[in-house]
Amino acid sequence: MQIKRLLLLILLFIFQLSLFPNSKTNIDSLKAQLSKSDEKQKLHLLINISDYYLSNSLDSCFVYASQALLLAKKQNIDSLIANSYNKMGIATHYKGNNAKAIEYFTLAIEKYKAVNDQANLAASCVNIGVIYYSNGNYSKAIENYKLATQTFKHLNNKAYLSRLYDNLGLCYQQIDSTDVAIKYFKKAIEIKKSLNNISDIYNSLSSISMVYRLKGEFDKALYNYNKILNYAISGKDNRKIAITYLDIGECYLGKKEYNKAIRSYNKGLDISKKAKLNSLSQTLYLALSQLYEQIGNNANALKYYKLYADNKVKSQNDIVYKKLEEDIAQIKEEKIRYQNKLDEVKLERQKNISLILIITVILILIISIIILFQIKLHRRKNKELKKLLKAISKSEKDLKESNATKDKFFSIIAHDLRNPLSAFISVADILILKSDTISEEMQADFLQKIKKSADDLNNLLDNLLSWARSQMNKIEYYPQIFDLNLKINEIIILNQNFAGNKSIKIINKIEGELDVFADDNLIKTIIRNLISNAIKFTPSKGKIIISAYEYPDKIELHIADNGIGISKEKLNDLFKIKAFKKESELVNEQGTGLGLVICKEFIEINKGELKVISQENKGSDFIITLPKHR
Repeated sequence: MQIKRLLLLILLFIFQLSLFPNSKTNIDSLKAQLSKSDEKQKLHLLINISDYYLSNSLDSCFVYASQALLLAKKQNIDSLIANSYNKMGIATHYKGNNAKAIEYFTLAIEKYKAVNDQANLAASCVNIGVIYYSNGNYSKAIENYKLATQTFKHLNNKAYLSRLYDNLGLCYQQIDSTDVAIKYFKKAIEIKKSLNNISDIYNSLSSISMVYRLKGEFDKALYNYNKILNYAISGKDNRKIAITYLDIGECYLGKKEYNKAIRSYNKGLDISKKAKLNSLSQTLYLALSQLYEQIGNNANALKYYKLYADNKVKSQNDIVYKKLEEDIAQIKEEKIRYQNKLDEVKLERQKNISLILIITVILILIISIIILFQIKLHRRKNKELKKLLKAISKSEKDLKESNATKDKFFSIIAHDLRNPLSAFISVADILILKSDTISEEMQADFLQKIKKSADDLNNLLDNLLSWARSQMNKIEYYPQIFDLNLKINEIIILNQNFAGNKSIKIINKIEGELDVFADDNLIKTIIRNLISNAIKFTPSKGKIIISAYEYPDKIELHIADNGIGISKEKLNDLFKIKAFKKESELVNEQGTGLGLVICKEFIEINKGELKVISQENKGSDFIITLPKHR
């Protein structure tokens, strides 16, 4: 928001202080006059044309300003030389060549000094300050802004002076001189109050509030945000009201007053939904999801994350529909433009009756060309419309499939969470009601069941949080070279009790070090899931064999079991989120398949590959390929 506000101030200096305002005259008419004018008239025409293109085409603006510069130098008119340099600087800045832009603005300043044009001289100083600000050279930006400030004070131009104070406040904020920044923002507010400029007061108050928030002085920030809220409510500006509630919520979050933060977020959400401010609604859904995750309320965290994801997809569809509407409107405008051209042709024909035959032939030729062009244009537009409709249809289909998968996934998650919790409750009831009659051996057995339920629940929650982070693109990836065999042995030790309960042997055939280049935390998650699954779906007294093959640029890790295996039908959907049930008399296990989905995503993050070879009732072999070097 601060950058956008700064750019708004820049534009005000560029256009309002321009020597020649944008002409409403038809640009084609201005160009047509160029060839018929003497050098003095041509110079003013070039200035007006470059003014027009300043807001339409930066390349054209630069070309016409350069031509104007040559004529202004030839006629030795310093004010127009300065004007040309100024616009060349603006065009060059927006095209990304800041060093050259500063050079042009400096040349403009020299000429403005020569003609004592204080206002435009100050505007050029501001433009140089803007460039230094965008380059991160805040001391130079401050230097130029202060030069401009002195001029606008002398000219008693309060409107521009207030905006310059805002810019100075932003600079001092960037160099952590927060007290000075607040001083300038307050100066800006005082001037704006005298001008009764409510919308600009809102911007300065927002900047002050942001400074206090960054300093951790949340009470002061809240005091100013409440002022902002009153301005926004009195102006009936729903966007500003919703944004302010979001900012207030962030302050309460900083103070760890979570209930107040939730209330503020929800107020902003209600307003943004009523006003159909979809992007703001997305931001508030995500803020609520992250807050609930922070306080450990995973159910609400998932609920608001799902609302965030659904709203995001809807916004993308809205963009497609808007583009379609714009294309249709463009076609209508082209039809109107074409009709206007026909009307002009008819009027011209009536004025030139003596040349009607020649004009008719020319008109027929022109109309034929236009019709052919329109036919081609309509065909192209129709093709584009068909593509857009096809894309929308596909998007709707994908959305339905995604929602169906999510609904199924959440129902299974609820089921899987209920199972270990039910086990906790059942065992606890037995231990409470029959504690005197239960033997130590039975108590140990019950405790083992509680431990297994806790482990299952912990693994499920770990996988669920990993999956949520991957969906939010928050997975941290820090690859390095490490010994994979060491990590495998650590995980085997952690799973010995789980495997021992089913008399399953875990055999590691890897000898010595096995170096790979990957993120060790992500790889530990992958191996933990695969070994846990192997134990889960292998019958009692089974075997799990871990082996590896080394190649020049990669290693191939095998985690094989002699369990119940996977059918060919289920192999196709193995790495998708859905109910994954093993049907066997020996094993009664069911899961979401989320662990395998995470394994697949984490392997791809680590530039590896995950494959599986499996036969029903014979076992499965999960094969991981990882790079050895950077």
